Amino acid sequence: MDESIWELIVKMFSEGLDAEEQDRLQQWFLEHPESWIKSGILQKARLVLIHDLDEERRQAMIAKVKQRIQEEATAENAVLQDTRTGSFWQKGKTLVWGMLGAVLIIGVGITWWVHTQGNRHSAEKVWKTISTAPGVKSMISLPDGSTIWLNAATTLKYPETFSNSMREVFLTGEAYFKIVHRTHQPFVIHTREMDIRDLGTEFNVRAYPDEDFTETVLISGAVAIKLHEQQGKDQLIYLKPDQKIIFRRRHAETPAEPASPQKPLKTLPAPEQEQVKLVPLQPLADHLIPEIAWKDNQLVFEDESFVELAQRLQRWYGIPFHIESEALAHQRFTGRADNVSLTQLLQILQKIKPFRYQITDTAVFIQSFTP
Repeated sequence: MDESIWELIVKMFSEGLDAEEQDRLQQWFLEHPESWIKSGILQKARLVLIHDLDEERRQAMIAKVKQRIQEEATAENAVLQDTRTGSFWQKGKTLVWGMLGAVLIIGVGITWWVHTQGNRHSAEKVWKTISTAPGVKSMISLPDGSTIWLNAATTLKYPETFSNSMREVFLTGEAYFKIVHRTHQPFVIHTREMDIRDLGTEFNVRAYPDEDFTETVLISGAVAIKLHEQQGKDQLIYLKPDQKIIFRRRHAETPAEPASPQKPLKTLPAPEQEQVKLVPLQPLADHLIPEIAWKDNQLVFEDESFVELAQRLQRWYGIPFHIESEALAHQRFTGRADNVSLTQLLQILQKIKPFRYQITDTAVFIQSFTP
């Protein structure tokens, strides 16, 4: 085996790989599927089991890895027998990818999972919680020098002191992260639907409980994402700069709460959409990126129903919206408003679709316009 490959494997289990190194190792395992078991996976896996794991959990993890290796070894023998008939690729293609997936799960997943679980169950941590009210945005600096911008109606939970092996925070809402990268001390953001691991980046995470999706937008650097509900799979998804991942909850599981109308609104049949989708960012003509415009107090909405837009406006201006017309609630809007008052924004929306509105001390009422 090439000495440089050994170095990559060792680095994978110690400090982690950058995107280029990860690609190189993946390619090597694709080209040499018979060799990864011989690379000492089990022995090296022992080295990354952090000290605060109790012996029972440590042995359970080792047993799990050993069982996976034995299963792959049995499958490998079956495929090697098939090569005598010249059918390795047809019958072995699934195994090749399965072995690759196994090594990535073991190589990256164990270090992340073990560190995360070990830290998450630490009883010694003192946690801080910062919440922004609707209509309020905030910026905080963490002890490690990282900066986080919090959008309205957002809660961030983080430890008073990070552990030596992991920096982790919990997010509900939306935040923009500018993280100081530390290879030996990865930064992980936990949300309801996904965990995002920083690899030296600037990125935005949107995870509001009243929306049926969670979204991560990568501006620069790299992030690795683990989805909580990916059919029991533990593989990581890597984002490239100017790319975003959208994870949509199944509507039957957890429906989003619409902006509260006076009368319940019927939900229009939702078009079939991919549950997990990777899409490129599409900046506007002036290079403004809609997904992070909020950080500069710019509101950008693209083909959003009035119900969806009202959810954002409730957080943006800190006042509930009541849409009294079902037809108007499903009217779609596209536009942009830069640092405007609520009245100015409603006047902008009226030019797209006529309606009447009334602003009181406690709510905004939206009514259909009848000439």
